Amino acid sequence: MLVRALILVLVVLNFGVALWWRNQSAPKVPVPVAASSPVGVPQLELLPMIQVEKPKSLDTPIHKGSTYCYNVGPFTSEADARTVLATLGKDVDKGMIRALQSGDSNNYRVVMSASDHASAQALAKRIVGAGFRDYYVLGNEVILGQYRNREGAKRMRADLADAGFQANVLSGDVSSWEIHLRSAIEFAALQVRLNGYHIGSLDCATLR
Repeated sequence: MLVRALILVLVVLNFGVALWWRNQSAPKVPVPVAASSPVGVPQLELLPMIQVEKPKSLDTPIHKGSTYCYNVGPFTSEADARTVLATLGKDVDKGMIRALQSGDSNNYRVVMSASDHASAQALAKRIVGAGFRDYYVLGNEVILGQYRNREGAKRMRADLADAGFQANVLSGDVSSWEIHLRSAIEFAALQVRLNGYHIGSLDCATLR
């Protein structure tokens, strides 16, 4: 009798525990809540990305300053003129040495002119290649012999013309040299740099 009573009590307890467990609600899962911004502080909003085109490069033309042309001298020797020209360096766009004739001699020279000394040397090589040997380079000029009479100089000029070279016949001996140059240096500034030398204005067309 006692055993049956204990079994009945256990059954009732098990039934009660099962009923209690069934009636319990499922545990609630916490839902994340967005953190609120502090009062008075604006919220940061992400805007959609916008593709920005790279600015096109602008090719702005460079305007060079004005250029001036001068003659400097005279000099008693070609070497002196070339030394002074070298002191100006890269400030000279174009420079050449000109031989000046005295005009009081009966000598005649056959001359071919070039734009500068280097061009004159290149011209001399072409002349030698054409079979002419009597020459020397003076500044930006190639001298092709000196003659006591004009007729001899004219014959040489004609021979050069037949070979495709255009030469001039000049009278007088070389007595001095001067510099012809083109530069962006203004006249007053050039006077300071070449103190002691005579400087005159020159037509730039003569340097082309």
